[in-house]
Amino acid sequence: MSVRTRFLILLPALLAAWPAAAQPAGAPSRPVIAPPVRRAAPPPKPAPAKPQAKPAAPMTENAEYQACMEQAQKDASGAYESAAGWMVRGGGFAARDCQAVALVRLGSPGEAAQRLEAMAQEMGRSGQAELPIVLAQAGQAWLAAGRPERAYAVQSAALKLTPADIDLMVDRAISEASLKRYKDAIADLTQVLKLDPKRSDALVYRGTAYRYLDDRTHARADIDQALVLDPRSADALLERGNLKRLAGDGAAARTDWLALLRLVDQDAPQARAARANIEKLDLKTR
Repeated sequence: MSVRTRFLILLPALLAAWPAAAQPAGAPSRPVIAPPVRRAAPPPKPAPAKPQAKPAAPMTENAEYQACMEQAQKDASGAYESAAGWMVRGGGFAARDCQAVALVRLGSPGEAAQRLEAMAQEMGRSGQAELPIVLAQAGQAWLAAGRPERAYAVQSAALKLTPADIDLMVDRAISEASLKRYKDAIADLTQVLKLDPKRSDALVYRGTAYRYLDDRTHARADIDQALVLDPRSADALLERGNLKRLAGDGAAARTDWLALLRLVDQDAPQARAARANIEKLDLKTR
């Protein structure tokens, strides 16, 4: 799944099958010469060596997978049915992955998470290279299903396999914050920012965690830095408004929330939160 909209959109999987075993080479290329004293027919030429099997193409290079994933974003029901037909035709992990993503879009993230975890177990037994990615997908699905404890478990398992994956660290930090483990979330996000100081999303998440710990100084520093990196960050504007309101500056908070509303779709979760906050301000001033 790029810096992603982490909470609601699953990453496209990169489920590349491992190379198939190479076929054994044929007989030596030099034919055995018959003794000249005998008129026996020359021995048959050895069969040419069979070409070695090539690794299967990565899933992202699979046109059917790409089409299914694109359909899942626009027509989840159609993608689910397409994936089902593909599975019958031997689509394997790729088809199952697309169907799980479609399930999330259809509002069944818990079922999708269970399927992804089952698929991850099979991939682990067969040595599939993209196992951490499927675990990450399962974690995101569990989080969307309101099961942050399950999300944390699979994300931690994935990080044991790919400990430097900063996207996974961000995912796990979100799960930790959902479990009110704010110090753990800050630790993961601090590691992310050591590896990539320009991750504005990590700064926003860490700033929010600091706010929940009532450390407004560090919270404001992180949010201000996030807005330096991305002045149009709706999440950062929402959080800075929260911090300004907590500091007693309702007018400045309203300014940030109104700026946010000019940047995003009015149905976006940030827009809904900003409107709710503005309504609360208005009630207090009446």
